[in-house]
Parts: sequence; C-alpha cells; structure tokens
Amino acid sequence: MTRTAYLHVPFCRSKCRYCDFYSRPCGNEDQLEAYTRALLRQIGTAERSALSSIYFGGGTPAILGTRRLAALLEALTARFSVEADAEITLEINPNSLGCADLSALRRAGFNRLSIGLQSALPKGLAVLGRTHTADDFLRCTDGARRAGFSNLSADMIFAVPGLSVKENALTAVFLADCGPEHISAYELSYEAGTPLTRALEAGTISAHGDEAAGEMYTQICALLRGQGYEHYEISNFAKPGFASRHNLHYWACGEYYAFGAAAHGYLNGRRFSVVRDTDAYIARTRGEVYDESCDDFPAGRISDEEAEEERIFLGLRTAEGILLTPALEAKLESQAAFFTRCEEAGLLARNGGRLRLTEEGWRVSDSIITKLI
Repeated sequence: MTRTAYLHVPFCRSKCRYCDFYSRPCGNEDQLEAYTRALLRQIGTAERSALSSIYFGGGTPAILGTRRLAALLEALTARFSVEADAEITLEINPNSLGCADLSALRRAGFNRLSIGLQSALPKGLAVLGRTHTADDFLRCTDGARRAGFSNLSADMIFAVPGLSVKENALTAVFLADCGPEHISAYELSYEAGTPLTRALEAGTISAHGDEAAGEMYTQICALLRGQGYEHYEISNFAKPGFASRHNLHYWACGEYYAFGAAAHGYLNGRRFSVVRDTDAYIARTRGEVYDESCDDFPAGRISDEEAEEERIFLGLRTAEGILLTPALEAKLESQAAFFTRCEEAGLLARNGGRLRLTEEGWRVSDSIITKLI
C-alpha cells in the first residue's frame, strides 16, 4: 500500500487574525531542538511503507531552520520507501526564507513550495494579520525559481472584509500574472475565538454575504480558468500535471501518517490525531510505539458506512467526482425530485458512471451532500 506523510510544525512568529489551527509562538532554540528530536523519535517508530508524497505544514515549518528540516526529511526517506518522483512540499511564508536557505532545501530534496500569500493588497494583509507584502512574495518566488523549484503553489483568501468584490479578486489576477503551478483560493471563514471573529462580533468589521462571496468565487474561477488553470477541486486550481498529489490522496480516502503535535492521520482503517500540545507531545514521544502521543487512537477500523460517507463527501470535492455504486444510485432514486432539480439547475452531473458537482454545485455542496450521507 502506498501512503503519504504529513508532518506538523506548530510554531509561528505571529498568529494570523483568522487562524484557529493549533500553533504557538516561536520557541527558543532549545524548544525547537526538543520538538525536532521528538519528531525524529516518532518517525523511527512508524510502520514502514511506500510514500508517494510528504507534506511539511504548520504553523511555519521554516522556523525550524534548514538544518533541522533537512534532517527530518532524511529520516523520512530512511524510514520509508519514498517514490523517486514523490511530491515533497514545504509550507512557507513569503518572508520566511532567503535565497541561500531555499537552495539548501532544494538540495535536501524538497521539490514543491506552498507559499501563503493570502492577499496581494496591503489592506487585505492588514485585516488578515499577515506580516509580509506582495513584494516579499515576488522576491520569494524569484528566489525559489533560482534555487531550482519548478513546482510552486500559492494560497489566497477571498471574502476579506473591507475589500470590495473587485478588490478580493485582484489577488487572483496578481497570482495568475506570477504564474505559480498551483493556486488555492479559500473563502474566509470566521472561527470561534479568533481575533477576526471577535472583531465581527464587536461590529468593527462586516462579513461579506453569501451572494457577494459567490460573485467573488465565480470571478476567481473564470479568471484562473482563462489563464490555463484547471479547477480540479472546490478551492484548488492547477496547471496541467500540477494538481497536488498529496491532497488528491486525501480526497481519494488514501491512508497517511501523522507526525507532530495536532497532526491528523489515517492508518490501517483508523483515523486519529496526535496530542494538541507541543510540550505534551515532546514528553510523550519516547520512541517506543507510534501511537504513544495520540489521545484517540481507535481500537477498530472505521465502519463500512463511515467509509462510504467519507468517499462521498471527500470525492465530491473534486472535479472527477465519485463512482456511482448501486447503493448510491438507490439514494439518488429515493430522492429523485431533489436530485433532478439539482441536475436541471446545473449543480450536479451524472455521466460515465460517475457523479460530480459542477462549479456552481460546489457553492452549495453541503446542502447536496447531506442528502447523500
């Protein structure tokens, strides 16, 4: 079985105003070293397998420094059978690394960068709490190209408060002009307890409504398609041949290892997560068994019913959609009026033995998927 691996580095120099991921302020060198050693111990306990992709996410993984990142990648390649053409991604901020560091990481084996631009407009960056500029992004991509990276991905956020519909779409224009191989465009979500949500609750900012956000999404999709990007998943666009192999593996319900505090994994039919605390992770990861730092490692596999529900809601995120099984056909038939209306409205399509949502259908995917699971 071919799997993938996700490694989480939760440290950040500053936390963005919208982020509810587990992260903590950048540690001192002793903390970073202790965390790296815990990761190395956990890697050393994992069941050996073939890997088609490796993803270093965060947080800001670059905070560990190139030496530690290279050591972790070396440990992964020693423990697992990493495919020769494996996709090996490192998340970075536009102001995380200089040219020398980028060159060192490319030599170490990283071959894809995911760069968190989020907005190309100064006021958008300020609202989101980002500490870089659009010029930083340009310098970063130029340095990455010089270092030999031929697969770059960039993240953007739309429906940013304080920006008009047109202004929200300008980041997509900026990115299309820059030409990364992959672009992820996420609608801003207001998560409980974040500074942005508190500002919304206090009335100091106003969220865009569904209609305005939908207009932004439609504009962004059309613009990126017009620049040669394939819209292969709700929020993801890629030039031909550059779809994220790591994420496609997730959406196909493939299995993956989880390394690091708050990382989530799926192995041998079991979904689990690692303890959501760096100090506890370091203390509990003794290097004896893989799941020693997991709070919820289940005794049994997910049920067939749970597996089918995951196949539906993950697979319908993608342009390819899902295979129409007899059981799924029966569900469609049992609610024929609803699904016929969806097809007539151009939200849903059935062809070639597959079921898929259209671009318009993705905007209302929750209401459709809940009828199927």
